[in-house]
Amino acid sequence: ATEQNAFFAAIEAMGFEGDLGASVEGARAEFIERVKQWDATASVKRRQLFDRRKQASPSEPPSEEFKKEMAAIEASRPKLAELQQRVYGMLSEEQGAKLKETYEAELKRVRDEIARQAEADRKRKEAERMLADARFTSSQYGEDFLLSSREGEEE
Repeated sequence: ATEQNAFFAAIEAMGFEGDLGASVEGARAEFIERVKQWDATASVKRRQLFDRRKQASPSEPPSEEFKKEMAAIEASRPKLAELQQRVYGMLSEEQGAKLKETYEAELKRVRDEIARQAEADRKRKEAERMLADARFTSSQYGEDFLLSSREGEEE
């Protein structure tokens, strides 16, 4: 999804107009529709597979048949590379190079944002853990301990 969103953002940033814009937008809309259709079909197939899987013993690993069927479902997913190839085929060499540059920059921006969010989540969880540890310590040693440790922070 990250790559797809970045590619769509790059297409929009390029601002293709006229017949080219209509062709690019048509290819994008067709791809989105194919993904929606695949998702609807794949979710039904996955549900059926998981329902069959529930009948097996929970201690047994998934069967080879289960793995193959799940892989086949995933393999049938519409590929972003197919859309990219189609769009790049509509463009001049210069436009294609500019789209690729814009896509790579957008992809980097999105990945950097994901990394920043992951780091913020990690720090938040660490702070929550430290707070939980402090609460445990205060309940273990009493309120006087917590108050005395807070007095030192205010100075």
